[in-house]
Parts: sequence; structure tokens; C-alpha cells
Amino acid sequence: MSEHPGGPERSTPPRAAVYALGRTAEEADGLRRQSAELRPLSAALLDRVGIGPGQDAFDLGCGPSGIIELLCERVGQSGRVVGVDLEPALASRARELMREQGLVNAEIMQGDAGPQAGRGSCDGLSMPERGGVPAAARRR
Repeated sequence: MSEHPGGPERSTPPRAAVYALGRTAEEADGLRRQSAELRPLSAALLDRVGIGPGQDAFDLGCGPSGIIELLCERVGQSGRVVGVDLEPALASRARELMREQGLVNAEIMQGDAGPQAGRGSCDGLSMPERGGVPAAARRR
């Protein structure tokens, strides 16, 4: 830290140091397993929030799978799902999942979720919460 006229200046770690879960293929596989294990809880949460056909949903911090499949099922062909992840390798794995599953109503973006989410409106939003269980919200 260095002194700054308005108080101490805090140094920010480089972006590469911020992501603590790892960037290996093994970690991506682990995140996919975690997503599969949490699927029943995630499905129950989406049922409660009420994401449905024709709506648009964001999965911020989607990782290699997140709840993209669940969101695609709920919004149907007339809806749209946008997954966003900061890590290029995880966004790439999510694109692979889309191709493997034939998810044509989804788009994966790599980058900071904040500016991506501000580019338009959506009906539902999912983001990581502590313990890996997603948090979700719906526009009323």
C-alpha cells in the first residue's frame, strides 16, 4: 500500500489473481459436477422465481455450465439465455456444453458480467452465491 492524499491507497490484485477456484480442465469438470449435484436445488429456485417461456435470462458467472441448461428449458425456443463468465477457459467450456446439448436459445459471453448485464433488460438473473448455490431474481 502507498499513501494517498485522501488516505491510504489500496492496491488491487491483478485480475488473474482474483479467481480463486482455478483454471484447469479438472477444475472445470469439478464445476460441472457441482452444477449437476445442485441441479435439484437450482430447479426448485427457478420454479419459485417463476422463469418461464419467452423470457430472457442471464446466468452471471456461469462457469462451464452453471444453470444454462435449466434456464434454456424454462424459457423455451421463444426465450433467450445469456451466460457470462470472466474466465475465457470457462466461457469456452460453456460454449462446448451449448453445442453438445444443442442449446440454440443461449449465448455465452466472456468478460466482466457488470457491463454485459447492463446492455439490455432481462426477466431473470442467476448469479453464484456462497456455497455454490445460485441466487436468482425475477423482474416483476
